[in-house]
Amino acid sequence: MQTLSHHNHISGLRALAIVPVVLFHTNPTLFSNGYLGVDIFFVISGYLITKTLITNSNDIDVSKLFNFYLKRARRTLPALIFVVFTTIPFFIFILPPIQLVDFSQSLITTVLFLSNFLFGSENEYWGTLSELKPLLHTWSLSIEWQFYLLFPFIFFFKNKKNLIIIIFILSLLSAVILNLNDHHFFIANHKIRLDHFFFSTNRIWEFLAGSLIFFYNSENKNRFKNNILSIIGLGLLVISFILFDTEKHPGIFALIPIIGTVLIIRYSVKGTLTNIIFNNYFFLHLGSISYSLYLWHQPILAYLKNIFSNNLSFQYQTFAILLSYLISLLTYNFVEKTFYEKKFLKDKIFIILCSTCISLIILSGFLISLKKDVIIKSISQKIFILNKKFPNRILEGINISTINANTFDESNRYKIHIIGDSYSDDLFWMLHHNKVLKKTFQFTWEGIDQKSSLFEKNRRNAEAIIYTEQFYENEINPKHFIKFKEKYIEDHQKFILMGRPNEFFVGDPDPLTFALIKSKNNQELYKKNNFKQIDKYFYSILKDDVFRINSNLKKIAKDLDIIYLERFDYACDNIEKICKSTNSNGLPIYFDQGHITVSGAVALNEMLIKKNWFKPIYELSKNR
Repeated sequence: MQTLSHHNHISGLRALAIVPVVLFHTNPTLFSNGYLGVDIFFVISGYLITKTLITNSNDIDVSKLFNFYLKRARRTLPALIFVVFTTIPFFIFILPPIQLVDFSQSLITTVLFLSNFLFGSENEYWGTLSELKPLLHTWSLSIEWQFYLLFPFIFFFKNKKNLIIIIFILSLLSAVILNLNDHHFFIANHKIRLDHFFFSTNRIWEFLAGSLIFFYNSENKNRFKNNILSIIGLGLLVISFILFDTEKHPGIFALIPIIGTVLIIRYSVKGTLTNIIFNNYFFLHLGSISYSLYLWHQPILAYLKNIFSNNLSFQYQTFAILLSYLISLLTYNFVEKTFYEKKFLKDKIFIILCSTCISLIILSGFLISLKKDVIIKSISQKIFILNKKFPNRILEGINISTINANTFDESNRYKIHIIGDSYSDDLFWMLHHNKVLKKTFQFTWEGIDQKSSLFEKNRRNAEAIIYTEQFYENEINPKHFIKFKEKYIEDHQKFILMGRPNEFFVGDPDPLTFALIKSKNNQELYKKNNFKQIDKYFYSILKDDVFRINSNLKKIAKDLDIIYLERFDYACDNIEKICKSTNSNGLPIYFDQGHITVSGAVALNEMLIKKNWFKPIYELSKNR
């Protein structure tokens, strides 16, 4: 009978893979490269699956294929179904409405092994909101099963090894080329990125790297060579976890941890230092429970982060890891081993039971999703009650028509012309009303698509141009900004690029209303004018792509040698992980997902001066 654990260096290698993944999800800032553990798992899977398929025979038939899928199902489905069922009652009562609908979709796609496409179409893996999703981690299991379903058919071909080599090379080249550009398409308003962390095509070569180990795994008795190459492999993994730094993954640099993993699997034979390291009890133990630990850690972390507004203390982080370990130990012994090693239930009954459970999970997802209208009605009722409870919570948007936005006066103040969309309106209104800045600067504004002789006159008279808007990732093209720079250099003007403003995942309500609806504790804090915890909650619901987009804009500005200003900096704090939610009197900063209120403009003006945010422009004015 096939045993569950691999009591060798590969099982120990699983431990090296799972620990960084758990630490990454626990604290992505401190363990920023922990996600590379997934790449290690993919290589291991490729090697072991190939070994399983070729055992006893190089050929494959329908019966052998069916047994392969049955073993994979016994190995993965019982624990997955158990964890997913367990999450439903816990999260259905704590998730805010918009995230509850997302959760319902993840229930369906997780058990259909399509969750990588769902999460890949929603947001970035490193984003703040991602950490609150209980089933986010199942993206990698979905890719594993997609590999399980397709890979065995290669073995129906005679020249399977050559075919695997060809697919490996094509997949690697494809992943590298796709990561050089932003390739994407849309399905039902969801952006699917071909160069994305979650996309299957970017991972095929990692599995096949493991598969090729099996074909080139001839016995090597040169102990010195085995020691050196396996130690190099371990060194490459350690270096990757410590120094890896790339905005897009997997790309060409993913070869470093992949080669490291290949060298360890291939050369950590008995007697080598790495074999001794990976065969110690601690590594073997963690490696044996790695699947259960993988399944449990993210739901537990997400539950605690949802309760504490994504601000877990070190004590709670430690508690989450310990709890994950203990529950994983139980799941491994009473669920995984029961269905896989002990082959609990006959195959036919097992298939029927799994199919029934999967159907129930999918049904649960649909039922939760169908409650969308009820959820919306519930939100309206909560907002009505909230408005009665806090009648002075005024939401006043900015009306730019109340001031003359398009005329420079004859003073010697430094002239700045602002160009952009509705978010540039907010910026102009705010700067125009900043009493400190107005002593040195004067501002005019125009919409990006507006055309008139007055706008042209102001642009010509301006000494600097600020360009800012709601930039979208797929629309960021360096050539676009090069044209801007060239145009204004001809007119002897300075071109200033400003990042995209903050936006929040809130649905229809403004973020303050959203925060107060979510938690009665937030309401009590708000009532007592204790806004710090609400500020932390604002940070937790920032839209993930803002960080990535502004990082790209900052790089473009550096390449073009132009001034870049980060709008995020005066409204939020990355160290404290807060975003300003209200002014000192509790009036909201924002009246929708990102536009500011009049009281918000006043409050942000104070922060802008306090943080000396406009310093680069002051330097320009001194050197005019």
